[in-house]
Amino acid sequence: MRFPRRLMLRFLPAGARRVHQRRDAQLLDQASRGTAYFFGPDQDTGALAQAALVQRQSLRSISVKSSAQLPHGTVRQTLATALEHGSCLLALPFNTAAIQLMRDLANDARMPLILVESAALRTVLEEIPLADRSLPRCSTQDVIGHVKAAANSDAPLLYVSFPELHALGTGTTAPVTFLDKPCRFSLLEPLLCRHSINTLLTIGHAAAGPDAGLHLVAWDAAACRVADPAGAMRSTLEWLCAQLAAVAAAMPAHTLSWPQLYRASLHCRRIERNDQLKQLEAYFLMWKQARGGLLDHTHQFAMARIAAMRDAA
Repeated sequence: MRFPRRLMLRFLPAGARRVHQRRDAQLLDQASRGTAYFFGPDQDTGALAQAALVQRQSLRSISVKSSAQLPHGTVRQTLATALEHGSCLLALPFNTAAIQLMRDLANDARMPLILVESAALRTVLEEIPLADRSLPRCSTQDVIGHVKAAANSDAPLLYVSFPELHALGTGTTAPVTFLDKPCRFSLLEPLLCRHSINTLLTIGHAAAGPDAGLHLVAWDAAACRVADPAGAMRSTLEWLCAQLAAVAAAMPAHTLSWPQLYRASLHCRRIERNDQLKQLEAYFLMWKQARGGLLDHTHQFAMARIAAMRDAA
């Protein structure tokens, strides 16, 4: 039996309560920055960020169901059809509907789930449980090898990833537009489509028509295995980001990834880089001012190099 979070916090030591409260304050600040950047000053972005935090707090109890849900029967049918063609990748937005979907799927022990686990997702799972049982996992570093090894198996697998939570290391990302803002996203999902994943699925959103609301949408991942793999991977990433962005725009108060999306933006990257260069400037200045420190011409050379780095950013 799980108890409401507010009740649980009452029984935590004062130090632990302060840790939880400080973490939530950081999440709220980061989400506020994200919503303000992506939606601009005309929106009440503070209220959106607060609403998203409330949703996140509620999901810390596995017994709580999100009001944002996909049609259960249609989802099962879509996944079953996709698995008939081999292993699939379900790349989910980090939002309340995706958490609810994962909880529903995890209740079915016959569903061949493999969770693609990044360091950020591992931290999230300590906060927001997806299942009462331990789900099979594979790290983002090992998943390509896992997919290759499972390619010859007669039992297809359903890999589940959260692209917005992937690390954004140098050489593993590509520039892309997200809600009309320049960002960078991980190439892991397109890379997996290059290695025996036959169908890429995610949550889509339609404002009107027979598929109005949330539903699963699919991309022919086999298209990545063509003569122009770079172009195919680029198309795959753009399609996936367009779906993720459409869902975030349609349900911003249910989107939990605003902190990660803000850090993925070129705007945030430039701010972080400028802060790093300021620290570097301060370091060389302290070195120069120290007894027996940096010579003037060496300091000037260092400042010129830092200025060039800032101009190149």
